[in-house]
This record gives sequence, structure tokens and C-alpha cells, in this order.
Amino acid sequence: MDQHAPSKSPIPLHSCYLSSFFFPSVLNAIPQLPITLCVQLANYTEKPEWNLNGATINVPDIPLTLLVSSLRDRIISHVKANIPASRIRLSFRNKMLTNANTLASYNMDDDDLIVMTLKEARR
Repeated sequence: MDQHAPSKSPIPLHSCYLSSFFFPSVLNAIPQLPITLCVQLANYTEKPEWNLNGATINVPDIPLTLLVSSLRDRIISHVKANIPASRIRLSFRNKMLTNANTLASYNMDDDDLIVMTLKEARR
């Protein structure tokens, strides 16, 4: 009698080929090109130096791997204002964006619209 445990049957070579054919690697499936987002600014007239007049601006060259918190910083620098990032709320398709998530997690595409609102200042 054989003292070794019975070995598992090997995976046929053709099944490995089919799995790589139907499930390509993640890097090949997701394009890593930067996108341009349209941002509708909040309409906030109390501080005119913030330049928040409800206009829609284009923010170019945004990678999909960018975090929402970094997108806030890019919007602030694009508007060229000293807006506190903690007051900015961003939404996409009526869903509030979370700081720790990437843009890819929201399935954003080129020329998608992000809506910016301001929350009340803490007193």
C-alpha cells in the first residue's frame, strides 16, 4: 500500500487559459488615463472673495486613483480661493462623496458633474 495521501487531481491546463482569457488582470481592464471633471460651484454670496457664484468649472488632469479629499484641494486651488476644505461637501449622482474613497470607486468618467455645496460654519 502507498503510505502517501492521495494527491489532488491537477488543474487542467486549458482551464487556466480560459480563466486568464475571461478575467484579464485588473491593470489591463481599467484605463488609467486622467479625466476632466465638471464641478458646479456652490452659490455662496456671503464671502465674495471665495468666488463661489454657482458657475460650472472644468478641473482637468484628474487620475481616477485620486482620493476625494485630494479632489477638494484641487478644486480650492482651481478656484484660487481660501475656502476651508472642511466646509466643502461634494456629491455625485445625488450621493455624498467620502474622503477616503477614490474617484474610481464611484465609477466616474470624463466630463461627469460633481456638485459642490458648503456646510454651515461651526460657531
